[in-house]
Amino acid sequence: MTARAERLREVSTFAMVGVAATLTHLLAAWVAHRLGLAPQGANMAGWLTAVLVSFVGQARLTFRVDGALGPYLPRFLTMSGLAFVISSLVVAGADRADLPFWQALMLVGLTVPPASYLAQRHLVFSRSGETSVDPGQIIAFVTGIAIFAWFRDAYVNHDVAWYLVAGRQWIEGARLYTDLSEVNPPLAFYLMRAALHFGDLFDLAPAASLAAFMATLTTLSLAWVTALTPRDLPRRWLFLTAVAAATTLPFLAHFGQREHIMLILILPWVAAALFLHAPFSGQGAVLRGLVAGVGICLKPHFLVYPALLALFEAIRERSLRPIFAPGNLAMGAVGLAYVAGVTLFHREYFTIIVPDARLVYGAYTLPFDLFLRNLWPLPVTLAVVGLALGSGTEPGPRRALLLFLAALAAYALQGNGFSYHAAPAHALAVIALALMAAQATQVARAIAALGVIALFLNAFLSVGAYRNPLSTPLETQLAAQGIAPERLLVWSPSLLPAFPLALETGADWTGHAASLWLLPGTLDMVENGATEDDPRHAVLRRSREQMARDLARCPDVLIVDRVLPFREAPLDILAYAGSATAEAVRRNYDIVGQDARFDILTRSTPCP
Repeated sequence: MTARAERLREVSTFAMVGVAATLTHLLAAWVAHRLGLAPQGANMAGWLTAVLVSFVGQARLTFRVDGALGPYLPRFLTMSGLAFVISSLVVAGADRADLPFWQALMLVGLTVPPASYLAQRHLVFSRSGETSVDPGQIIAFVTGIAIFAWFRDAYVNHDVAWYLVAGRQWIEGARLYTDLSEVNPPLAFYLMRAALHFGDLFDLAPAASLAAFMATLTTLSLAWVTALTPRDLPRRWLFLTAVAAATTLPFLAHFGQREHIMLILILPWVAAALFLHAPFSGQGAVLRGLVAGVGICLKPHFLVYPALLALFEAIRERSLRPIFAPGNLAMGAVGLAYVAGVTLFHREYFTIIVPDARLVYGAYTLPFDLFLRNLWPLPVTLAVVGLALGSGTEPGPRRALLLFLAALAAYALQGNGFSYHAAPAHALAVIALALMAAQATQVARAIAALGVIALFLNAFLSVGAYRNPLSTPLETQLAAQGIAPERLLVWSPSLLPAFPLALETGADWTGHAASLWLLPGTLDMVENGATEDDPRHAVLRRSREQMARDLARCPDVLIVDRVLPFREAPLDILAYAGSATAEAVRRNYDIVGQDARFDILTRSTPCP
């Protein structure tokens, strides 16, 4: 058979197998639905069955692969996922261009099948069974595309939405810790500012800017991890897939949080710890330390990661040399430069914010039962510990265990019990178990696999995608009443009602901070009858002055919280604000809406 005839046979067979897979998808989904599965589950069952049919058909019939098909499966699954992502992006782009749906389907038909054929012929089912493209690099690329496709229009987490709004105000001239008050140090603002500048290059909305920035960081980090992962690691593709999933699934509700960014930035450093005998020395150690140092600097509690690992290496080698290894020194240099930079350019953080936070921020604490609930069942933790200690003399599994324990320690040290504080521990547990599943015996591998499944189920069932129980109803209520705020102010001790409401409505935020974070601690002082020499009185005065300045910026919509968060106690914010500010509200604003928690007011007098 001539080369041309062979190519024609391949193309026609490829098309027929594709048709057969499509019919299989429809039939299997119909049968699954008849058997009682919900539509989404039935469709997933149909898709999985169709993928299996397509894999076997393309391998045996189209490309005539001989022998075992197992080595080809990771590349095929990766390419199938990439094809799905590309088709979704084509449809989304056509929708944004206001093209009819049938035209979007035509674009998918003209682009995805030819691309799939070429990818399967040259990458998945190459004649030698090998390819110059590392499957891990494909996994990294697909993960990045999937992140952008999923999160570009997603509802942004309240903390991250505040950083995006404040970051834009900073770009436009506002001063950090003077015009914008925030209890956290400035590195998160710098990263969100970078995300906004990155999005400005492509004229992206804030949520899409964040998605593009995080997708790029994740792709580069995973590609770096792939380069550090030994080629001879058993089930290497499965380990790299688990690492990719660990960068996203535990953070579905916390996308772009500091914990999320930290994990992405330290991943190459983590991979070196898992696979290199001397991870803090040798080629690349300084660069890994510099990048990981940026992630560690996002919160002081993250110092526990390098501290525990350096201590372990010092004990293992019975020497202090690992502590002063080049990689650790590079990480320390980043930390020192960061502290010096904050002192030089944002001294108000140390002179105003930190003293106030020490006095009053302790009021933000969840009940202890919620603190424990944000972890996971004890058997998963025992699986990580047991498998690590039973994995022989190699240091990799024990380092994985230490990193997991460091994440638990960072969660405990923060002491607030917020669910996103525990997300890195979920992610590092998955990575530790995936490593052990790749290297362990059959029984231990099954235990590790069950642990990974349990953690991912926890991410989906107990957390899932981001939902905001306060901001979303307020946005719905404003829309129902035909209120489109141009200048918005929300008075609440919680971020949840204000963000992402300000981001979603596109209103100018007139507040100095994301929330009245000084209120709970100073309110405790007032209620407990503190003496006049209590330093919290000065904090209370500053809080009231800031509220008066925010109101003077003339928001056209003011939303006032009537419930104290975490305690669910009644709250009179106008009384807290002081008589002059309360009188200004009553004189210039009318209540136009109420629910069980909030008063919605609109301005009734012209701005001065």
